[in-house]
Amino acid sequence: MGKTAISAHNATTKPKNMARSIASNQSMKQFFKNRTTPANLDHKAAAAEGAWALHTAKHYQSLLSNDCTTNLNKAIFTDSDIAKKFTSARTKTASIITGVLAPFARKLLLSELGEQPFSVSIDASNHNEVKLFPLVISFFSAKVGVRVRILDLRSMPCETSQQIVSFICSSLEENGLRLENVTSFCADNAPVNLGGRQQTGKNNVFNRLLEKTSARLIPIGYPVHILHNAAEKRAERLTVDDETIVLKICSHFKSLTSRVQNLKQFSEQLGIPVHCTSYSHANTMDYIR
Repeated sequence: MGKTAISAHNATTKPKNMARSIASNQSMKQFFKNRTTPANLDHKAAAAEGAWALHTAKHYQSLLSNDCTTNLNKAIFTDSDIAKKFTSARTKTASIITGVLAPFARKLLLSELGEQPFSVSIDASNHNEVKLFPLVISFFSAKVGVRVRILDLRSMPCETSQQIVSFICSSLEENGLRLENVTSFCADNAPVNLGGRQQTGKNNVFNRLLEKTSARLIPIGYPVHILHNAAEKRAERLTVDDETIVLKICSHFKSLTSRVQNLKQFSEQLGIPVHCTSYSHANTMDYIR
C-alpha cells in the first residue's frame, strides 16, 4: 500500500509540476540585503558618502543641495555601481558630519595635543538671531608647528563672565583636558573678558579662571582691536575729511582701467595684495527714476 501509493503518486503530473514551481521560484532571502557581511561595493559607497560629507563641510556648502545630489550622480555616472548605491541627502550627510567626521576629528586633535600645555581663546559672533561662542585652543606640534583648532562651539544668549567660565571649564572636562595645562587666555579687550584696558576687577573671565586654577595664566588681548581703536580716534582729529580722501582715491582708479592694472603690478612687486573694490556714493538719478 505504501510503496505502491508512492509510485502511483510520482507517476502523476502533480508532483512534477510542484518540483518545477519550486525550482523556478526565488528564495525570500534574495529580496533582503545581508547587513552582517557587507560587500566590497557597500564599503566603496559608504566611503563615497563620507568623502562627500567632508567636501560639504570643508567648503561650507548648504545641506539643502544634497537632496538632489543622489539623483544627479546617478544621471551623470550611469555606468557607475557606486553612484547607483550612493544615497546621501541632507539628513544623512548631516549625520555623517556630526556623528562620524566630527568625533574622529576631535579624536585626532586630542591625540595630537596629548598632555602638553595649550592656550584658550574665545570670541562671540552673531549668526542672525543666534549668538555663537567658539572655544579655540592653540598648541605646538613638532611636525607642523603652531596648531590652532576649534575645540567646542555653543550658543549662549547671555554673555556673562560666569557663563563663559562655565563653558570653558565644562568643554575642557568633557574632552579630558586639565585647566592646569592652560598657559594663556586670549580674548578681546571687553571688560567682561579681561577687565578693561587696565585688566582690573574681579567679575571678568580672566580673574574667574585664575580662581579655579593654580597655574599662572597670561592675559592676551587683541592687538588688532587696539590698533583699530587708535586709528579711529586719530582719524577723528584729522583736519580733513578722511571719507572724502578715500572716495577721491577710488574715483581716480575707477575712471581708467589702466590705472587699476598699474596699481596691481605695483602691488605685486611689493608683495602686497590689493583689493580693487571701488567705493562711491550712490547715484541719485537711480532713485529719481
